[in-house]
Amino acid sequence: MTSDSNDAERAKHVSRSEISENGPTAHAGASPAPPVAGGGPTGPSAIPTPSGGVTRPAQPPPGFGKGVNDYLNHYVTVADAKAGAILAANLAVGAALLDNQPAVDPLFRYRAALAMLGISSLICMVVVFPRLPSGGEGSIFWEDIRKRGSLAVYGSKVRSLNEEDVEREYASQNWFVSSLLHRKFRYVQWAIVTFALGVALSGWWALGS
Repeated sequence: MTSDSNDAERAKHVSRSEISENGPTAHAGASPAPPVAGGGPTGPSAIPTPSGGVTRPAQPPPGFGKGVNDYLNHYVTVADAKAGAILAANLAVGAALLDNQPAVDPLFRYRAALAMLGISSLICMVVVFPRLPSGGEGSIFWEDIRKRGSLAVYGSKVRSLNEEDVEREYASQNWFVSSLLHRKFRYVQWAIVTFALGVALSGWWALGS
């Protein structure tokens, strides 16, 4: 009787261990269930957890790509506005210099000031000049839309998109907009530097004339 009780207790202990380690459907000696094809709960898209379970990879919340796109395009507008303001300042300082063109020395500082203001103005125009890169296969960038050829073709493409496709489209678009934004603000930096040099040289010329 004692032996039977001990055997029963050992059997209960083994069953509890199997359930806690292998899940409620695992049995001693059984092979683990094969991964489910196509990204099921234990498929290639699943992520193991420290406890031995699996979870789906985190996805961005709905509207994330659109929010990032709005954010990037806001700063594209900011970069263009900065370049426009610097261009206007260049023209104002340059006009003042031209109205007071010296007939004699110190011509070097005067010409250097005009050169810096001219370079700054050119950089500003590069910032605001619209670029039309060749279209790809997306559904957001206007050149991609234009390449569809007709409203019917583009409408058919849009109707076929699901939520994951939309986020993927925005991710691609945001990548290219971020590169454009980086270049714009880099040019704005150089425009500010050359404008500041032009103003400094203008002041130096005015004090020495």
